[in-house]
Amino acid sequence: MPIIIKTVGVSVYGSFALLTSFVGIIYGLSALGVGVKSNRYLPSAKTNHDRAKLFYPPFYFQLMMIVFISLLVLLFEKQILDFVSDDEVLFSIYIIPLYLILYSLYAHSSNYLRYTSRIFYMNIHGLSFAYGHVFFILFYAYYIGKIDINVLFLSQAFVALIISLPFLILLIKELNVKLIFFRFHELKEQIKIGFPLVLNFVVDFVLAASDRFVLAYFMGAFAVGLYVPAYTLGALILLVPKAIGTVVPQLMSKSVDSDNFAQAKSLFNNSIKIFMLVTIPFIFGIYLIGHEALVLLANEEVAQEGIYIATIVAISSLFYGFNLLMSQANMVDLKTGVIFKANSIAALFNLISNIILLYFIQSIYIPAITTVISFMIATMYFYKSLDGKWIDKSVVKIFIKILMASVLMFGFVYGCFAFLPEMSMVLNIIAKVLIAIVIYSILVIGFKIYTKEQLKNIRGMFAR
Repeated sequence: MPIIIKTVGVSVYGSFALLTSFVGIIYGLSALGVGVKSNRYLPSAKTNHDRAKLFYPPFYFQLMMIVFISLLVLLFEKQILDFVSDDEVLFSIYIIPLYLILYSLYAHSSNYLRYTSRIFYMNIHGLSFAYGHVFFILFYAYYIGKIDINVLFLSQAFVALIISLPFLILLIKELNVKLIFFRFHELKEQIKIGFPLVLNFVVDFVLAASDRFVLAYFMGAFAVGLYVPAYTLGALILLVPKAIGTVVPQLMSKSVDSDNFAQAKSLFNNSIKIFMLVTIPFIFGIYLIGHEALVLLANEEVAQEGIYIATIVAISSLFYGFNLLMSQANMVDLKTGVIFKANSIAALFNLISNIILLYFIQSIYIPAITTVISFMIATMYFYKSLDGKWIDKSVVKIFIKILMASVLMFGFVYGCFAFLPEMSMVLNIIAKVLIAIVIYSILVIGFKIYTKEQLKNIRGMFAR
């Protein structure tokens, strides 16, 4: 984000954000839900032959769908480019099919590592892709010339291929190359189970990303470039539930499959408690450092225009994180319909409210506010629909304690900096973060939110 905004401007970053969202939803739709059932049972597969039967059919199916969708993208080239870019941004539509094919290799190799519990290798895989892209862009900008949106997408595509090659070799060594395809009745069953998640992906996209498209329609790509940096900063905490989602669902599935539901429930509730322990103070922390962080990530204009957006989005991330964690419990039970219904209600509200409010009030704060309300609606539905066997009433008590600790931490840090001398922007951020962490840690111990014994039990459970 800082590289793009500081070198080629807010408008190009806005178009890049729109195209990234557009390509993301194409890839998400391309599977039609095929593979959900396969992924559910891959962690429990005993032999490489069983894993191959679960891995290859959805992989081949999605590749065929990507080819078909790519033809449609090329057919509607003009309409797509007119919407997601302006006269300052020139994008080659032919990059999209190439990106989708190479990214599918990356995504499926990552899924294989995830669902066979190679978490260390999966982390290496993901980090290499992210930082490989960043380093390539830095290298290109410094040694070759000005970056543009085509370079940004081509970089991601080829980095995805290069990073995936050693893991694809590992995959082929274990599973061999086998031409295993779904029979019609198997494909029908896969779609029946997984298609609600495709619909959920659509509504989740509407819930999480449609705001930037509606914003672009009413206020242009430049407004998106102002909004997305603040949104990204506020949503940074979603790394926690998403990281939990790379490990815990497989462990929960294994526990349920081995008739040890008590352990699955413990994993689920401890995930929620850990998420709250980190996310609630994050909301207050973002308010403390939001302006300075946005200046460093983007520029002064972005920071001034969206100074409170990051905090509003951080609040919405709390509810979104709850939704992600409750979705994991529903996925273990294969209750995909609940996930779809919860998000579809919230997404419909989000889309309609954004269109109506932005028509009358053209402000980049409108999408942030509607996002909070939408995620809150989804959280209420998820909680109401969650099977009672998963619910631990102690979560509410811990939520109140964490909220009290976070408020006290915020008050102390805010009060301290009212009397301290002015510092540079970087030192100001570092000082606020360090003081906040120390004070919050003391309060967590003082309120007995977690005991040492509980932390040891959690660490031991995840280690197993």
